[in-house]
Amino acid sequence: MGFRGRGDFNLSMQELEKIIPKIELDVINFINSTLVNILSMKYYQSFFILFLLCTVLACSRPEDELEQMISRSLMDNQGLSAKECNAIHGLISKHKSLYEEFEEESDLKKLVEQIAEKMSKRKSRPIDFPLAASCFGAASIEKHAYNVYLENSASMDGYYQGNTEFKAALYNLLTRINVEKESVSLHFINEKILPIQKEVRDFISSLSSSSLAVGDRKSSKLDKILEKVVGNYQSDGKPGILVSDYIFSLNNNADLGSELDKIKYTIANTCESLDKDKDAILVMKFSSAFNGLYFDMYNKNHKLSGKDRPFYFWLIGSKTLIHNFMKKYGVEGIEGFQDYLILDHSTEEEKPYQALLSHTLKKGRFNICRDQAKELCIENIEFYDRDKPPVLKFALGIDLSKIPLSPSAKLSTDAYIVVSERGDLIEVESVHLISVAEDSDERFKGTATHILVLNTKSLYRGEQEVKLRMKKEIPTWVVTTHTDKDTDIENSGGNQTFGFRYLIEGVNFAFNPNTAFYFEVPITIRNN
Repeated sequence: MGFRGRGDFNLSMQELEKIIPKIELDVINFINSTLVNILSMKYYQSFFILFLLCTVLACSRPEDELEQMISRSLMDNQGLSAKECNAIHGLISKHKSLYEEFEEESDLKKLVEQIAEKMSKRKSRPIDFPLAASCFGAASIEKHAYNVYLENSASMDGYYQGNTEFKAALYNLLTRINVEKESVSLHFINEKILPIQKEVRDFISSLSSSSLAVGDRKSSKLDKILEKVVGNYQSDGKPGILVSDYIFSLNNNADLGSELDKIKYTIANTCESLDKDKDAILVMKFSSAFNGLYFDMYNKNHKLSGKDRPFYFWLIGSKTLIHNFMKKYGVEGIEGFQDYLILDHSTEEEKPYQALLSHTLKKGRFNICRDQAKELCIENIEFYDRDKPPVLKFALGIDLSKIPLSPSAKLSTDAYIVVSERGDLIEVESVHLISVAEDSDERFKGTATHILVLNTKSLYRGEQEVKLRMKKEIPTWVVTTHTDKDTDIENSGGNQTFGFRYLIEGVNFAFNPNTAFYFEVPITIRNN
């Protein structure tokens, strides 16, 4: 079937399919060349073409633009040329959201293959591959050379006795790095850094508690150890992994209260020299059976046999490395893994993608404002009066993929606060993954990762702006891991580390001395 009008205008559906992508690239020329024909058509024909134009023009999101560019490039059924690949990479580099999503070539390759599969089904013929190597092979994957430091004070011996999760986790991570063809330089660290002159394979086969007995092992001055690791990273550029129980040793006969307060600022000063814009620290928590002597806050020893104790891998390096490390090496699948935290610099101006959802998890009625000046706005509000007292609930889709917290921390309502300029009590009642979005809100699944449900039982009459904030606080797992007393370690504190919260707060203070929130999102509420 074709669409005919006066003059030479005669388009088949196949011809329309070819024209649609061209509209986006040269829409002005298209409009100029077809406007006379459109105006000369019958009403329903003109309406169809105008509707088509409006639909194409509405596709302004970078994600849509990328998909259309890939689809156009695949239309000749011959894969992607080097020129087409360069255009695709150019588009990605122009948009921050695209760059963050497709900075890994494998992710871009997956998107192209998905689009090619859809086109193949629609055309009932396959899209020819292979694709040009310049799309997925030209970008070199950066290889790293790691310095790995094993803190070998006497308090670490218990992790090496027997077939422990500590040894399994250490071997596993070192092997994963080795498999990626990335080099590892091994060291013991205490008062000094002591190189281990062995390759990873030989080190794994020979490691035992007796091999730790080198250097001054009497105490672990954690601030001094971290200072050495940070200094090495700054001098040679190699990311450092410090493996330790991260128990801060107090001075003999020190006042407990004053010493704990000092830990935070001691560690902050140790990490202060890191580049706030380029560097970060990844804290990975593990648990392992411990067989040996545990030294408490007063340096009294306690014999433990098979008791689970936490230990940590801290990675110090560039932000790019830090944010990709967990995924690249599958750390969450390593023996004994429990949780993680990324510590880096962020500002409240870095707002994530967000959108109000019309139907998902709502109670009561509201409309999303048509006022384009207000990015997030609801109006025509009616409370749900079957609840007593009546309630209003509405959902916000938001992208938390770049927030450097573990999945469990992002799902905790404690991480969020809503501030009303009129003093209304509005709370984040629950947090969900975007997968629970209703079909009518399906379109947000590609850009939002989470859904925040906001709840209130009363609202000021009139218009107000409320601010949704994600607090830059220490995650719950860090708080529960911390203890400021470990003298009864045999009967309690199996999963706790003395002074741990102060260590994390110190690093966070070094990166963010004045930042209280990850982001602040304004929402306009019109209750007229």
